[in-house]
Amino acid sequence: MAGRIWTEEDINYLEEKWGVVSVDVIAKKLNRTILSVRKKAS
Repeated sequence: MAGRIWTEEDINYLEEKWGVVSVDVIAKKLNRTILSVRKKAS
């Protein structure tokens, strides 16, 4: 299953916000699933 490619901007946002705001907020901002965000963060 191929999803959207993570852009450098997406990754930077994730790194800046991880642990600061909820995973739900990050997922909504990036228009991605919570699972996708958690997988990328790990």
